[in-house]
Amino acid sequence: MPLLEFHNFRTGEKANQTAILKSLDDLPDKYLMSSSLALIAGGSDTTGFTFSYACWQLVQNPVLAARLREEVDALFEQAAPGYPSLTAMEASPLLYGFVKESLRCALAIPGRLPRIVPGDGRAPLVVDGKEIPSGSVVGMSAYTMHRDPEIWGPDVLEFNPDRWIGQPSRAKAADIVIFSKGIRNCAGEPLASAELHMGLAFLSRRYDMRLVAGPREWSSMDYFVTTGPHFYVKLTPREGVPIPSIS
Repeated sequence: MPLLEFHNFRTGEKANQTAILKSLDDLPDKYLMSSSLALIAGGSDTTGFTFSYACWQLVQNPVLAARLREEVDALFEQAAPGYPSLTAMEASPLLYGFVKESLRCALAIPGRLPRIVPGDGRAPLVVDGKEIPSGSVVGMSAYTMHRDPEIWGPDVLEFNPDRWIGQPSRAKAADIVIFSKGIRNCAGEPLASAELHMGLAFLSRRYDMRLVAGPREWSSMDYFVTTGPHFYVKLTPREGVPIPSIS
């Protein structure tokens, strides 16, 4: 159910988008500042960190990087003289798997995302046979969900894009909770997915990449938004790879 319909269902109002936007005109500065910070941190740092993690995996796994390049090259050759569409990129098995596995393993926001159990007369929240009282603060952690061997198998700690290839493996997308779930999940999920697919595709197509300096083991720290190690890569333009015109 779209957010606007959910709002009207919950409140009994008949609001439209214009009315909701107008109601935001008088928001205090502290709320505007808070929302701006959330957009900056949630809309750039998270995707940037995940993309960095994906690049780390590329330079650490040359065989996997070569497989991804072969698939991406085929995408661009099929779309010549233009660019492949986002739909084509998301349907590309290994590229899709690389993005999903990066989201699973990078964990840009690993901590518990709190939610308050409603008390507006709806059915009670029952977890594992226990009723959670209204007003309780609950949440789920992407760190524990993404590292559950019952969901992902015995190789849960390994970076393995192939786990996403083939049917019914794509159903595992429902177990990716880095964007949260439900009506309050991250509105930027489609944009982040598009940026990761396009970024990895164009990077693999245009450049050779190798690690110049940095640690050999990945480590990260959780400051709500995760930070990773500093590492440096050298990008060398590939010879003989045409760059299509944007016109």
